[in-house]
Amino acid sequence: MRLNKENTQYPILLGYKVPDRTEWACWCPYCFKWHFHGEIDGHRVAHCVNPSSPLLKTGYYVKPATNKDLEFTSVNNMQVEDYPKLKQ
Repeated sequence: MRLNKENTQYPILLGYKVPDRTEWACWCPYCFKWHFHGEIDGHRVAHCVNPSSPLLKTGYYVKPATNKDLEFTSVNNMQVEDYPKLKQ
């Protein structure tokens, strides 16, 4: 997805392709859970379980993360502690 002026008015979450699946996953900073989407082109509706999450009103775009962006602790176990850490 190429980010343009239209989609920068919405929040952007980093996402990555789930191995051996057709889904993309992104970490929600409001409900602390993985959100899964079949495609990442276009505006996404938040599946947030936190009723106070602003993403429920706005939705978001998913920006594909690259190996340069992220350092994964695990790609098999999708637990909170497995959330990819931004490289310093």
